[in-house]
Amino acid sequence: MTGGRGRLSGSGDGRLSGSGGGRPSGGGISLRNRALGLLARRDHGRVELARKLQRHAEEGDDIPALLDDLERLGFISDARVAEQLGRRAAGRHGPLRLARDLAMRGVPAADSEEVIATAKADEPAQALAVLRRKFPQPPADAAEYARQGRYLQNRGFSPGVIRRVIRTVADDDT
Repeated sequence: MTGGRGRLSGSGDGRLSGSGGGRPSGGGISLRNRALGLLARRDHGRVELARKLQRHAEEGDDIPALLDDLERLGFISDARVAEQLGRRAAGRHGPLRLARDLAMRGVPAADSEEVIATAKADEPAQALAVLRRKFPQPPADAAEYARQGRYLQNRGFSPGVIRRVIRTVADDDT
């Protein structure tokens, strides 16, 4: 790379190499550099990254080709984004919230099904852990029962699991 700033491009072997000026004639950051900057902060899915880049695209910019190139190089992976969100949600959020977050980020159903299935399989234990962390005492009355249920519902746990977990906590204490 010569001259300090360089435009990053794929070399076909998975490495990035510098070539040419880093800023297009308009004076802004190139879409490729902007995409790489976003990906350096955290993983993005294809749809989410396209949405962010679209705001900065100029006439003649080929976002789908850029995304294809980044995906081919392994910088974009919807499956990886789904796995990371699943790990982050574990112990804090239920499968309904996880499914909503994945959909908001545009992760395809094919990539998110396994992560959501794993969260559903462990949902009762996760709900119980979340409930005990926030409410160490079982519900004393109907108002407290409803409050704890709303808390779990807002965290993305299913109604059936919420009822079972709160009843289990209440029965264990009596």
